[in-house]
This record gives sequence, C-alpha cells and structure tokens, in this order.
Amino acid sequence: YRGTNGRKKYFIERELKSNEALFATVINELCDLQKQVSNISNIIVKEKSLLGHRQEECNQQRNELQNMKMINDSYFDTSYFTGVKQRYKMSVIAPLLAKKIKHEELAISETRAKIELKVIEEREITYHIRSLQRKLAYQKKMIREKA
Repeated sequence: YRGTNGRKKYFIERELKSNEALFATVINELCDLQKQVSNISNIIVKEKSLLGHRQEECNQQRNELQNMKMINDSYFDTSYFTGVKQRYKMSVIAPLLAKKIKHEELAISETRAKIELKVIEEREITYHIRSLQRKLAYQKKMIREKA
C-alpha cells in the first residue's frame, strides 16, 4: 500500500471489514424480508385464484336462481304435479340458493379484504427493504468518502 491511493485503499478495506458484521446482519435481514415478500406474493396469487373460483360459483348460482324465478313467473301449466314441483322449488330450493349466494358473497368480500391486507403488508415490507438498501449503500459510500 504505497502512496496516498494505497493508504486510501487500505483504509477503505479496513473500514469495510470492521463494518462487515453490521453489513452481514443488514444483508441477512434483507434476505429474510425478501423471502417474506415472496411468500406474501404467493399467498396473494392463491387468494386471487380462490376469489376467481368463488365469483364464478356465485355467478352460476345467481343465474340458476334467476332462471328459477323466470320459470316461476312464466308458469302457466295446468298439471297439478308440475305445479307442486314448481311451488316446492320456489318455496324451499330458491331460499336455500339465495342463502348460499349471500354466504358466497360474504366469503368473496372477506377474500378481497384478505388480499388487500396482504398487498398492504407486501408494500410495507418492500418499503422497509428499500430503506435498508439505501442505508447500506449510504454507509458504504460514507466509508469510501471518509478515506
């Protein structure tokens, strides 16, 4: 390490080595946070897929109920048996279907809320990662400038 550049290099290396433990902990924390973000992203993807299936199911049930009501409104069959069958459908099956649809809608809104919370959590962790990366870069820059 001859000359001023040599001394500078030596000083920078010594400082970086002395701060290595600090850098290592920050880097480990960064790795952990990035794993958390990737886990959250996976959860979000799964929840969104579940949400899609739920919405599909709910729409199918809505259509079924709509068809029942339409058939009931346009029912002019004189046959006693078909009339009884239709009344049973409208008095027993339709309310059950409506209840099921309400339940699905509730589940859908819960899933949406879960997704929103996860997205917020992911955003917060990502922000924390960025701030740690800036801190790390700043510390390294300060060490280089000190020399």
